[in-house]
Amino acid sequence: MPNLMRNDLIIEGNNVPQVLDAIGFKSTVPLIGEVLIDFGRIMPQPQDIVGEAVSAWRCDNWGSLGLYDGARSGDIFELTGNKARFKFYTAFWQPHGGSAVPAIETLAKRFPAFKFHLRAWEQQEHVVGDVAWENGQRTLCVPLFPLKLDRRGLPANEPITAEIKTAAAQMVKAAVENYRGAPPSQTRIRDAESILADVIAESGSHVLVNAETLALVEVEFEPTGNGMPCLFIEVDPLSDALRAAWDLEEAVKWKAELTETEHLRGTLGLDFLVPDQSRAVRFALLPFTAAAMNDPYRVIAPVIRYLNVDPVSGKYDVKNNPAIEWEIRHVCLTRFDVSQIKGLPDEEQTPYDIDIVMTHSEGHAFGYEFSRISTKARWKQDPELAEQVEKAAVEASDALAAKLAGKAGVAIFDDLQSADPEHRKAMELAVFLNGNPGSV
Repeated sequence: MPNLMRNDLIIEGNNVPQVLDAIGFKSTVPLIGEVLIDFGRIMPQPQDIVGEAVSAWRCDNWGSLGLYDGARSGDIFELTGNKARFKFYTAFWQPHGGSAVPAIETLAKRFPAFKFHLRAWEQQEHVVGDVAWENGQRTLCVPLFPLKLDRRGLPANEPITAEIKTAAAQMVKAAVENYRGAPPSQTRIRDAESILADVIAESGSHVLVNAETLALVEVEFEPTGNGMPCLFIEVDPLSDALRAAWDLEEAVKWKAELTETEHLRGTLGLDFLVPDQSRAVRFALLPFTAAAMNDPYRVIAPVIRYLNVDPVSGKYDVKNNPAIEWEIRHVCLTRFDVSQIKGLPDEEQTPYDIDIVMTHSEGHAFGYEFSRISTKARWKQDPELAEQVEKAAVEASDALAAKLAGKAGVAIFDDLQSADPEHRKAMELAVFLNGNPGSV
């Protein structure tokens, strides 16, 4: 089965509808079977090819076996007389490819008075690339490269730091000096520095020193037919040094977070709930006093810990249905922990409504993984037990508030509805615990 390739296309120039008409663009979507761009209108498929020759011809001339499906509302981002910005999907099937570069290149040559920019993003393996055209010629080419991913397997979205900007400027300067044609304008040079900085951040190349970054990212200006050089940026996708640096950076990051949590445990006198190695901890969040910290960012929240569960899976013996043995504890959550837990409840639920299992993160030296083990918080099912738990939680909340009172950078909540709207971290906590952004 092919993977999904997202293509984001920008068209700019006077009378953009002229180009849109040529590609069969439909602005009233969704329409069953309709698409925002018809490759067949850009370059019609010959009628005399059949069988496997069809796939080969389409990949050579369209860049893909075809469009993935019809357009949906929300696929059009901007539409004016001078600019159109929209997305469409194609089928990405190795080794055939899947980005729409060949089709858009044909379109750009047909309409040289317009600017085109295409970003292709394969959304399973998370590889991206960019190509831009002006006056019918390429002005930018960034072949597909793998994005740096976070621990969830999603793009890490690393910030562009001053160090990255400096490295990008140095690399573009070297590329300009090596280019034998007329030097690019200062505007083009600034644009190149910005584009390169994005690529370095997205690929994770910045985790290495500049000398090694230079070896991982190739940057040069290539001549074109109209005298305007094409910026070419290529990332080495198979660099062992880069992958090793990612692993090292992650280990350092999680080691630092673990150290900070241990420091808080000692200074605040709180015994945070954590799992032993190869063991699971089952708990449910409780809707009582919690706290948020700025530096380091942490959420401290009360939980009921279930004691008589299977120590590896966190499950109860359903056949015997034992009475719940429990205790009130607190968890100390990082921003990533919070993001994991936010994704566990169903749409109409809050994090209070479910039982959660916490384990050591598989395949990583540091950090924890959180998963939902029950769609209903087990302690709530017994009214008598619920009353006991709530009473104990109130006592634990009073003790937490007393320990944290007056601590710098700590926000305490007796009632989450009255969270201070000026305290950004406090707002994040309130939204997280309430499950309703409108309640803050």
